Amino acid sequence: MKNNFYISTFVTLIILFGSISFSYASSSKCLISSPPRNIKVQQKENSLLITWKKPLRRVDGYRIYRSNTKKTLGKVVATINNSSANSLIDDSVQPNTKYYYTVHSFLTNCLESTNKRQFSKFVKNSQKKDTPVQIVGTILDENNYPIQNATVQLYYVFENSENIYRYGTVKKTTDPEGKFIFSESEFLSHITPKLGIIQKPYSFFLSAIKEEYLDIYIFDIGTTPKILNSGAWIVEGILTRLPEKLHQTKGPYEVNYYPGQEQCVAVAFDKMEYFYPKMVDLFGYQSNASNLKFTFNTSLEQGAGDWLGGAGIQTRCLPWTPHVELSQINEMWNGAIPHEFGHGFVSDFQRLMPYWTNEGLAQYAATKINNGDFACDASKFLKVQDLTGENIPFYNTAACFWKLLENDYPGFIKNTLSYLQQLQAQNIILTYPYETYTKDFLSGVLAKVLVGNYGMTTPDAENYLNNFMLQFDYDPSKP
Repeated sequence: MKNNFYISTFVTLIILFGSISFSYASSSKCLISSPPRNIKVQQKENSLLITWKKPLRRVDGYRIYRSNTKKTLGKVVATINNSSANSLIDDSVQPNTKYYYTVHSFLTNCLESTNKRQFSKFVKNSQKKDTPVQIVGTILDENNYPIQNATVQLYYVFENSENIYRYGTVKKTTDPEGKFIFSESEFLSHITPKLGIIQKPYSFFLSAIKEEYLDIYIFDIGTTPKILNSGAWIVEGILTRLPEKLHQTKGPYEVNYYPGQEQCVAVAFDKMEYFYPKMVDLFGYQSNASNLKFTFNTSLEQGAGDWLGGAGIQTRCLPWTPHVELSQINEMWNGAIPHEFGHGFVSDFQRLMPYWTNEGLAQYAATKINNGDFACDASKFLKVQDLTGENIPFYNTAACFWKLLENDYPGFIKNTLSYLQQLQAQNIILTYPYETYTKDFLSGVLAKVLVGNYGMTTPDAENYLNNFMLQFDYDPSKP
């Protein structure tokens, strides 16, 4: 029978005066698989479609080879363990390139077919225009009723080998039917000013937020982001209504939380009782009692913690995201709670301080109280004209400013906060111009602390601060 063979074994017995030969056939046979029929290769947009018909005899699967050279088998591009399969889409091809395909069938644990005929195709540049990207969706409650005025946030995701970064939040509000839509042009108008021109395919994820509901990721950044090259991504998100918040107090401390977060409540009380007395000792005064609060939320955007004025420290109950290891949480809280307490201590007069000095003081307090340290290099400080608005140094750099002042003049932080308290008590609000905020704070507050508490002259105090590269000369022509 053509293409079939039987394996036989011959045994020869050698005996004195001659030999006897005999053979026997094994009880099992292994067939060379019959080749597929009617093989064709066609271009479909920017990919190639390889099709075939099943052989007349039984097969267990197919192995597809691809080569750039005629009469060369090339490499395996796919092994299909399905006898019913009859096609393969090869989307790894490049335009203006010719490919040669050979399709073999095989029987499991036997030999695959030996057909050598190749089928080739030259890949042309696809003329089809991409359909603009759209993200269309509906937000419902747990009873499948539409939720109006939910906030849906679309994020463009940039990845490298170590991290996933989120850029360019675009927000939409759901209509009375709970629907929302993001268009490609709308998305690009938000992203391009921040990142410049970006190339397809795009990577996205979504979140949905509504007051009194549990925030959700519609597509979680912890998994692979949604990849879109063209067309619509249709999604549906379900928001679950949150129960009413509960409250517990312990001495001067208060914790607000949702049912099921009791384990976080106990940790919050422990941390506040541990860190607050240390903050009082570092800053030299008692914070406003209304600031001694801890509030748990469900925000997906919540990091280790935030300061929310009268609501005190706000964070998520552990874990903050599904991708935070539980072993990391204690470390995060140890840094976050004293940092946010730091904001609480200066909250009454934070309008008197540039933003970067507030963040730097909070970071210094968190590091100091945890018996940590960081290397400081005054030459890395930004010049005063670069320290306006939200353009702040990294937290540790801003913390270095306070560390170096405290090292050179012990008690400087307590004396500075005491002076700010005096201004606050006198209802003095420093109305520094935005462009010279840092410059005026240094000369109007810090230099006066050096003069009033350490006996320096005003020129000496200003020269000392100049050594930190915090220049007093503002040049409005610079960005």
